[in-house]
Amino acid sequence: MKRVLPGNQKEKSNKRQKPIGLEQLDTKKQRNHEDTRGEEEESSKKQMVEARGEGSEWPFQLAFSRWVDGHTCGFRSCAKKIDPRSAAVVLATNMKVWKKVTKAQQQKSLVNWETSQVVLHAHCWDSFCSQEKGVSRKEGVMRESAEETAEFYDNQQDVLKKVEEATDLVLRSKYITSFTGAGASVTSGIGTYRGTEGIDTKEALGQGESDSEESDVDYESLVPTPTHKGLVTLYNNDKMHAVITQNCDNLHGKAGTPREVLYELHGNVFAEYCEDCEKEYFRDYCTDLYSTNCYAEKWFKKCPKCGLGHYTGRLCEDKKCKGKLRDTIINFGDFLNDNVLGGLPRATKECKKADLCFVLGSSLTVPPASLLPFKAKKVVICNLQKTDYDEKATVRIFYPCDDFVTLLLEKLGFVN
Repeated sequence: MKRVLPGNQKEKSNKRQKPIGLEQLDTKKQRNHEDTRGEEEESSKKQMVEARGEGSEWPFQLAFSRWVDGHTCGFRSCAKKIDPRSAAVVLATNMKVWKKVTKAQQQKSLVNWETSQVVLHAHCWDSFCSQEKGVSRKEGVMRESAEETAEFYDNQQDVLKKVEEATDLVLRSKYITSFTGAGASVTSGIGTYRGTEGIDTKEALGQGESDSEESDVDYESLVPTPTHKGLVTLYNNDKMHAVITQNCDNLHGKAGTPREVLYELHGNVFAEYCEDCEKEYFRDYCTDLYSTNCYAEKWFKKCPKCGLGHYTGRLCEDKKCKGKLRDTIINFGDFLNDNVLGGLPRATKECKKADLCFVLGSSLTVPPASLLPFKAKKVVICNLQKTDYDEKATVRIFYPCDDFVTLLLEKLGFVN
C-alpha cells in the first residue's frame, strides 16, 4: 500500500545518494564564489552611485558635483581619496614660506604643500589645526595664512538637508531679498580678490599674478551666471523682491533683473550720472575708462577720498541742467551713494522689511553694505569661505552658489 505523507512532504528514498565528485565540488564552489562576487560588485556599484550623488538619495536632476572629489587628502597621515560623503577644505599654499623650507623638512611636514592648492578632508583640517606636536614654526605660519583664505565644501548629505531647509524658508516667507558678492559672478570669468584663487591671495602668498586681473576683464562680453538667472526666475515667480549687490559688472541687469528692484551699491561699470540732478545714463561701454586713471585729461579731478578720478568728461543731456557726469564706481574710501543705482537708504529699507535674505557669494567683509542682510528676519548664507556672521545665519551652506541656486529652483519646482 502506498503511504501518503501530509502536505508537500516527499517520502525519503531508500536509495543511497551518489557521492559528490571533485568536479561537482569545484563547480559548486565556483558557483558560490560567483554569487558572492556578484553581491560584492553590486554593493560596490551601489556605494559608487551614492558617492556620486545619484539614485534615490539624491533627488535632483543636477548631479552632486565638487571639483575636490577624487583628490588625495593632503594630510599625510590620511592620504585617502576625497569623495562626496566627506566635507572638504581647500587651502592656498604660502609659497613664499614653502620655498624657504629645506627638502628634508618638507618631507616631514604634516601637510603636503607641494602645489598652490591643497585639498583636505574637513576632519583632517580640524585635526591639523588642533595639533601642535610635529608642527614646525614655518608650517605653523603656513597654517595661519591658509586659514585666512580656506574654502569649505559641505558633503552630499548636508547639501541636501540645507537645500530642503532653504526651500522651506522660501515657501514660508512673504518678502525675500538677496545680497550678492563676487562669488556670484566668478563663473562668468571675473576673478575674486579673496579665497584660494583670489587676486590678493596669489599676490600675498607668492603664487604669481592671477589669471583674472580685473583690468583685463572684457565686461561687454560677460554672460550672466546661473545665480543671476536664478534670481530672475525667483522674481518672476514672486519669490524674490529685491536684489542687492556689491558687484559692478551689470550681470544682474543683463540677466533681466528689473532696475526698480536692483540695488548696485558699489556702482555699475556701464553707468554714469549727473552730479547735479542725479539723472542716470546707461552706456554700452565702460564709463570708468574715461575717469579712473585719466590723469592727463582736462576733466580729470583727483577724488580726495579714493585718490582716483570720477568725472567722465561728458555733460548731462538735460538742457536745463548740463551738469558734469561722474562714473558710479565706489572705490575704497568713497562713500556709498544715497540715491544713485537704488541707493543705500532704499536698500536698507528693503532688508528691514524682508522675512528672508539670501547671501550669495559674499564673504561679508566690506561695510556698510555687508551689514544689510542681517536686518532681515532670517538669513541664508551660501559662500565657500567662512564669514564673521555665520552664527547669525538660519541656514549656512558651503557650496558653489550657482549649484545651490539651481538646486533650490528645482526643489521649488521652477524652471531656470
